[in-house]
Amino acid sequence: MRALKFLLIAILVVGLAVGAWFGWQRHQEQALFRETIAANITAPTGTGLFVEQLNHWVYNKEGFEQCQARYVWSPLGATPLQIYQQGGDCSDKSRLLSAMLDSVGMDSTLVMLSPCRTCASTHTIVNAEVKGDVVAADPVYDIVWPDPAGGYRGVAEIRDDPAILAERLAELKRLRPLPDKIHFHSPDEMKYGFPKTVNWDRDAVFAGIGGIVGQFTDEPYLVQRPRIFEDPKLFLMWVGLVPAGVAAILLVLLRRRLR
Repeated sequence: MRALKFLLIAILVVGLAVGAWFGWQRHQEQALFRETIAANITAPTGTGLFVEQLNHWVYNKEGFEQCQARYVWSPLGATPLQIYQQGGDCSDKSRLLSAMLDSVGMDSTLVMLSPCRTCASTHTIVNAEVKGDVVAADPVYDIVWPDPAGGYRGVAEIRDDPAILAERLAELKRLRPLPDKIHFHSPDEMKYGFPKTVNWDRDAVFAGIGGIVGQFTDEPYLVQRPRIFEDPKLFLMWVGLVPAGVAAILLVLLRRRLR
């Protein structure tokens, strides 16, 4: 029992230390994002115009080559801060845009675009929530989709009406002369036919979870993607805190048993 107690205390202490370290690192990262937003974005937080301006800022930040940086463990990919410093491709810049929105309390999710349910994704964008509305934002081509009523369109609207994408691309190509990157955006390549935030068809486990999610929403493929998938520091923080929490519970149970 003493050896077990010592092991649990060790897990608790190490887990809390790991969680605190990565939590502090993430806190500093988000503080930098808030400072950057305060210095560069003039629109009120929580509005569609705010998303549009921040999307434009991320588009202009560094280059468009895939970010080669990795954080602690290669499968986690780059942190939003590393992308902020080095630039990145569509999935990288979307990760940065979503993280910067999160730093000011705005919900958003990455959306992978595919032409069909079983097709491989061809592009990644962001769906941001703003005061009862949804704004689709593409930080690699600097696109948002205003609607005639004065708001913005979300990815579901673009999926349901392909003309929206074609008309917006034609409009932006008229407004932005070459060599603007918008001229290299092809509706044949960036398919919005089956957008998804989580690939519930990945395997049996994901399919089972997706089936449960589908009981609570009409759009299971467009639910908010867990941020832990896109934020290595948040993931590592919970890697420390979850075992620490389990160890704490077991220590309490062990103490009661000894009594």
